[in-house]
Amino acid sequence: MYNILLVDSSDEMLKKMIELDSPAIQNVYLAGNIKDLEKYIKDGSVDIIVSDLYLNNVELMPFFERLRSSSHNLPIIIITADQSRDNVLKAASIGTMGYYLKPIEETTLVSKIQTALDVYHDHHPSRNYVRIKPHVSDVIELYYKVPDSQTRFEGKLIDISLGGLAFIRQANDFSAEIRKDGVIDIELTIDNSLLKLKSLVVNIMDMRCNAQFVDLSRSCQEILSTYIYKRIGVQ
Repeated sequence: MYNILLVDSSDEMLKKMIELDSPAIQNVYLAGNIKDLEKYIKDGSVDIIVSDLYLNNVELMPFFERLRSSSHNLPIIIITADQSRDNVLKAASIGTMGYYLKPIEETTLVSKIQTALDVYHDHHPSRNYVRIKPHVSDVIELYYKVPDSQTRFEGKLIDISLGGLAFIRQANDFSAEIRKDGVIDIELTIDNSLLKLKSLVVNIMDMRCNAQFVDLSRSCQEILSTYIYKRIGVQ
């Protein structure tokens, strides 16, 4: 059972959601203005925010950016008629759990909310980005090396976000080339695109390496956000 905060200036969407026969929904609250939105977030009575990008002609992306910068990790789903690529990238960069275009079927929306909550609760609360595990059908190649080194190892991607990734190192690596807090160069081929990702090693556990991206380029952001949202199921 979970509580939804619907941020929308229209009551019609709220009415449709309340009429759904879904035992997973306990309450649906409506925030028709910024004051209501802030109140519900502050009192902690909701499990997830389902929001348009605009509320009474006020753009909400800056509000959600400030919310994330304050280390608030409440999951957010965007449902909007806005198809701007910039807003899709911004939504991905602050770790929203999905970006869907209106109109969306109510039953589909409930399914997306449940999926978002499952994904959210499966991730460490300190992470600011949604991490996606690659699908078995994805063709992904990953190589890594220390800058200026001629040694190039093959790795296996575990999960990825706009903030970084985790991968399994090659068995003959023995950590000789990688050290915690060191920088490595990662070449990742995903969706037939080659990404060159300078990354900071934040953790090494056995053969697993967690790395944080350094100065992720806009082109890489676009490729990764497209892949991440495809895995989540953005329409």
